[in-house]
Amino acid sequence: MSKVNYTERLHEFGYIDRLGRMIGAVCAAWEVVDENGVSFFYFNGRATRDGKRYGATQQDGRFATEHQRAVAMARYLQGACARAPKVRGATRAAITHGL
Repeated sequence: MSKVNYTERLHEFGYIDRLGRMIGAVCAAWEVVDENGVSFFYFNGRATRDGKRYGATQQDGRFATEHQRAVAMARYLQGACARAPKVRGATRAAITHGL
């Protein structure tokens, strides 16, 4: 089996924790092709603080199609974004672009 098309994307949710770190998540996606040429699509989401991985690693999701993976990724990000303001001491981040 070989892992191909590996990508990672960082998502920040506009909140900072009580230590001033930006709350976000990183999503990794990749494809695995088995010895018979069958592709499986994987996804892993993980919390971040200031763009660095934070907390426990989640189990990799395995999907038969890219569409199923995309739906699972969107669902994960929706939940992670909804949890961001509930982090103890979380406050809305100030806009710092251009400073």
